[in-house]
Amino acid sequence: MRGSFEAEAPATVAFVDSTGGPAFQLCDEAGTCEGLWLATPTGQGRFALTRPDGSTRDLWVLWVDEGFRTAVIGNPAGDFGWILDRAPKGGADRIKAAQEILDFNGYDISQLRMRK
Repeated sequence: MRGSFEAEAPATVAFVDSTGGPAFQLCDEAGTCEGLWLATPTGQGRFALTRPDGSTRDLWVLWVDEGFRTAVIGNPAGDFGWILDRAPKGGADRIKAAQEILDFNGYDISQLRMRK
């Protein structure tokens, strides 16, 4: 996780194939992972996520770089978004592009919390 609009964002996010289908696994800096967020495809690059507590959230893949190293995901309301990158550091050009994608899509990037 390189950036998020949430104060308590996970340190890592992995897209996994679980017994319940595709899912997101969120883990903190200590490596403690919460339950899976099951992902039901609703369209190209769009998913309905079901959190471990049963609540749901829409997730849209807004952009992925050509090498599939950096991705921007968010929701239609514009109040949830993550910048994901395969590496914890580097790729400043991709991270800048990710921020520009969020801005272009109407997200308030002044609220974006970037990891150092």
